[in-house]
Amino acid sequence: MFKGIKLLGIVTITLLTTGCCMTDYSKKIRKVADPMLVELDTFYQTHKRHPNSQERDALLLKAGCEKVVGNVCFKNKKELSIYEAYTNSDKGYSMDIRYKGTYCFYGLYRDGTVRSVACKKIPCIKWDH
Repeated sequence: MFKGIKLLGIVTITLLTTGCCMTDYSKKIRKVADPMLVELDTFYQTHKRHPNSQERDALLLKAGCEKVVGNVCFKNKKELSIYEAYTNSDKGYSMDIRYKGTYCFYGLYRDGTVRSVACKKIPCIKWDH
């Protein structure tokens, strides 16, 4: 009996601290992120700059979003949140797409070379330091 309770406690603590959101949505996000990285690379090679927000939305539509409203890509009735961090071509271009506790980030380095798509799960409980 004590071993069962101890095991349940260990499993519970592990889930709470490492990512209790059990579902990994990386495959769903990659259906937009992988083609978007190709679109970004093509755009950069053609224009030698990063896209503005209107151009970004057009690239997202090419990459598989059915609709883009603000920073949300709608794909198969799912709302994927789009986050960008860039200032100019000297700083590079990074973007991530998030959905229910999972995010995939990717972009271009400052010299225009492609940074591959990498995905992570976000822990459900965040510990502040």
